[in-house]
Amino acid sequence: MSKDKLYRPAHRKLGYLFDRAFMHPFDGQSIIKSRHRMQTESLTEPGRPVSIIVTFDSGTHASGWWRNSDYDRCLHLSLTHPSSILAGRSETPSTKEVAAWAKALFGPHLNKTWTEPAASVFDPHRKPNVCHVRLFLDKENHPIKPEGEVYHLKPWKDGTSPEKIFRRLGKT
Repeated sequence: MSKDKLYRPAHRKLGYLFDRAFMHPFDGQSIIKSRHRMQTESLTEPGRPVSIIVTFDSGTHASGWWRNSDYDRCLHLSLTHPSSILAGRSETPSTKEVAAWAKALFGPHLNKTWTEPAASVFDPHRKPNVCHVRLFLDKENHPIKPEGEVYHLKPWKDGTSPEKIFRRLGKT
């Protein structure tokens, strides 16, 4: 798979994570490895640590999980501030911090990203205090702005969508 059409981050550490993400795509079925993570200094609050994960997520439509093909693959940034008070805890980064890292990673494609705020500590399905920014990509890894909802049927134009996405929810 080619990543040549994407903006490559100038930030040295982000560039490393960007390359590792494409070398080791994430399918959502395993634990994210340390090669996708880094801890560095905040872009907006000098001296404050920030933890970052960058993955190339692929296969949510191909597996039949999401019916909309636009959401099959993305470059995914996750970030949080590790807490210096309680080990294993984190703090939600500010909107300004999230925007700074998103701009650093996605550059001119920032206007196509999808930002997901941090989950509540009461959300049983997501880790709290972690913000996410995704840049969705087509099959050739060109940045796109997805159309429609993730669970609305939108097969790949070339007809290669899996049969099970047509059966999901019992309708086409």
